[in-house]
Amino acid sequence: MNEKILAMSQLRTSINFSLREKELQQSQIQFLDSNALPMETDSEGFTPNSNIEEDEDIEDNTIVTP
Repeated sequence: MNEKILAMSQLRTSINFSLREKELQQSQIQFLDSNALPMETDSEGFTPNSNIEEDEDIEDNTIVTP
């Protein structure tokens, strides 16, 4: 009797694993498809680091300790 329960449990586990594997493959395909879509950019209006103020000292890496 325990052998039948063990066999059913293993079968259920195997089916669940297969379903999860298929879901993962579909998610990966959707992710890759979404990354393959061309992004719309306006190259004329694009300025790198446009959100950084000009007077900000980016290279100041000093650590102040009390």
